[in-house]
Amino acid sequence: MERITVFDTTLRDGEQSPGCSMNVQEKLRLAHQLDRLVVDVMEAGFPIASEGDFAAVQAIAAVIRRPIIAALARACTQDIERAWQALKGAAHPRIHVFLATSDIHLQYKLKITRQKCLEQARDAVRLAKSLCEDVEFSPEDATRTDPEFLFQILTAVVEAGATTLNIPDTVGYTMPAEFAALIHAIRQRVKGIENVTISAHCHNDLGLAVANSLAAVEAGARQVECTINGIGERAGNADLAETAAALTFLYCIEHNINPAHLEELSRLVELFSGIPVEAVDRAIARGRIVRYPDGTVLLRPGERNTTAMRAFFTSWKSVSSYPNAVYAPHVYTHVFTLGAVAGIPDIVTFDSDYGAAVGDAKQLGPVGMVGRDPS
Repeated sequence: MERITVFDTTLRDGEQSPGCSMNVQEKLRLAHQLDRLVVDVMEAGFPIASEGDFAAVQAIAAVIRRPIIAALARACTQDIERAWQALKGAAHPRIHVFLATSDIHLQYKLKITRQKCLEQARDAVRLAKSLCEDVEFSPEDATRTDPEFLFQILTAVVEAGATTLNIPDTVGYTMPAEFAALIHAIRQRVKGIENVTISAHCHNDLGLAVANSLAAVEAGARQVECTINGIGERAGNADLAETAAALTFLYCIEHNINPAHLEELSRLVELFSGIPVEAVDRAIARGRIVRYPDGTVLLRPGERNTTAMRAFFTSWKSVSSYPNAVYAPHVYTHVFTLGAVAGIPDIVTFDSDYGAAVGDAKQLGPVGMVGRDPS
């Protein structure tokens, strides 16, 4: 399977989290960190939304030269031209056009017909393409859109020049099997689909953003849209760290994310957004594998792609912040936190031969304090 493109929208959708607002300097600092993380596409903002957003996109486009820099625009002339003004200094610009397509949005929000929607989408993509070679189109609320109409819209924008078709689960409404079926149907029914990239953009209202993103990849999507710490509008977006880890560990799919920079970036996003990382119920938080208090062994030699896992774990930090963590300093300090119900066989170390192995209790020394506060 070909490499997956990771599209980060922390600076745009992430900033739409309730109570979150970042200034130009903060966004620029995060952009440098996202560049170090090696995201493929960085959505820098929504230029028409404010002067601050315009300035942030323009500043990021001027200094971040490796990844694609994207800017969001509604399907109207003013938005698209404003996005291009902010982006035109980028080495690799992308205009990301969106328009709602579900009947509920057309009737109650936009108050337009399906035919008008189709024409507006096609004309908007055509305008964006006249300014920028790389154009992404998102049919907002795609998972609640009549499939036949969705196929018509997507065919029209491909003919108008779209290079990426992003399928958003805007209100976190769909389920993995259902979303996979939709992606599969798009591959079958949209004319010219073989010449564009299919993307997935999933929200976490029912806790399925990562699962739905992975289901889309299984069905043929080759771009996933994520945020650091999973922040985003309402309940958030697919968490980048969790998505990247699952692609590596479970699917053995290649991507460019360098996990060595995840923890620092996670802390910066937490600081600038004001949204704390809730690690207690997550296997992966701050880019680390954390909190397996029963000593659960996540990986064993020979399971799935151990070679890829071993390479990933050399960068993926898994050292707990707990002071009573047990670890083997003669190997790697990549360990699990062990709790009061852990036993000697649960002590896990990572070595250069296997990626995951059960440690020798004699080598590790006394374990009587595991799960207790040393103080």
